[in-house]
Amino acid sequence: GGLANGGLVNGGLANGGLVNGGLANGGLAIASNSLQESHSLFLNSQASSQQASLKPPDSQQQYLTFLNETWTTTQPKCLAQTEVLLQAATDLQVDCLTRSQQVQAQQVAHKLAGTLGIFGLTQAMHLSRQLEHWLGEALPPRQAELMQTLAIALQQDIENHQTIQTAQIPGRSPLLLLVSGDAEFNQSLVSVASDRGIYIKIAPVALAENQSPDVILFRLPSSSSNKPNKPNEPNKPNEPNKPNELNVAADLWKTLQAFVSRYPALPILVVGDRTELSDRLKIVRLGGKIFLESSAIPDQVISAAIRLLRGSNSPARIMIVDDDPNWLRMLPTLLKPWGFKVTTLADPQQFLTVLQAVTPDLLVLDVNMPQVNGFELCQILRSDPDWQRLPVLFLSVLTDTTSQNQAFTAGADDYLCKPIMGVELANRILRRLQRVRAWAS
Repeated sequence: GGLANGGLVNGGLANGGLVNGGLANGGLAIASNSLQESHSLFLNSQASSQQASLKPPDSQQQYLTFLNETWTTTQPKCLAQTEVLLQAATDLQVDCLTRSQQVQAQQVAHKLAGTLGIFGLTQAMHLSRQLEHWLGEALPPRQAELMQTLAIALQQDIENHQTIQTAQIPGRSPLLLLVSGDAEFNQSLVSVASDRGIYIKIAPVALAENQSPDVILFRLPSSSSNKPNKPNEPNKPNEPNKPNELNVAADLWKTLQAFVSRYPALPILVVGDRTELSDRLKIVRLGGKIFLESSAIPDQVISAAIRLLRGSNSPARIMIVDDDPNWLRMLPTLLKPWGFKVTTLADPQQFLTVLQAVTPDLLVLDVNMPQVNGFELCQILRSDPDWQRLPVLFLSVLTDTTSQNQAFTAGADDYLCKPIMGVELANRILRRLQRVRAWAS
């Protein structure tokens, strides 16, 4: 569906703008498919042009502007609809959710899934669909806590998206800025990147065109570029002139520095065969996140760039399992300054269901819980190939060495004791996430 009474009315996107329509009446209703049709027309019109040229159309920026203008009025409506879902969970908990209320909540979840998908909020869309599925079935009161957990996660995801980013636009290829003087290397990446949905622009052309990249790939000049000819040693036939190589290398560094100055928050991927400490230090100071050897094949390079894109576009998802409701209320507040998306769960029996719905980047477990303890949850996690690499941090009142050793034996990555300062917990989480992301890349 599309937006009506709060979105597009009798119109859509044409030539990058609104035609015969606009925002009206300030409400949200998935009552027509005008936005969806407009979006399809927009993408179809770009498909043929992108076959001839990889250059992203100028109208995509207009489309992004349109989405953000619409999102300013849509986001509050979506948040209001999550309150309907939270209320349904509350009513279910005390066994007073009527059939009509359940149907209404299911319709709200269905509408939310459609709306959030249009704006590229994939995680929130999946949470809405899960809630819609549950609300279509007979619900026992014990399901209420799980529903509430997912509804809160949905609400947090919507709140965290104050603006729609370029990488969220359906059909929009992320822009990889390639700072490289190696023509063979550059050409080897183009087809692989295109197949993976990445658009490449080679500097310094992109600098002149004033395009905003999503990630920077720097091809480190070869080590020979830093070695001038020996005295009285002539250049070999067909060998590039050494001073010219030095100039090319210097120009590449200057180009990279110019882009870092313009886009200081962009992640940087570096490919090269030089291992001098001075080069590595310079890269780190410029913001380099991943270093790959020059032997890396194009698919590995593009895969690393995609991981950087994913990591830079969304806050880390943290899932906390603890049977202490007071502690669960406190932890999200402690971690809020670091921008984490925190999902809490008090019932370990619902562990796998919430885990699959939230797909966290890191898991925090308590030890002593009813029916299933934290050690057992960690063992269950490590027995599943899909979750063996998920970082697990134990947070418990147990301070004895035996409990800590048992946690590490079960597969824990870290162990902390309650009570704990928010900054210490956040630093442990950040350190673990940085390591696992670097390893994955």
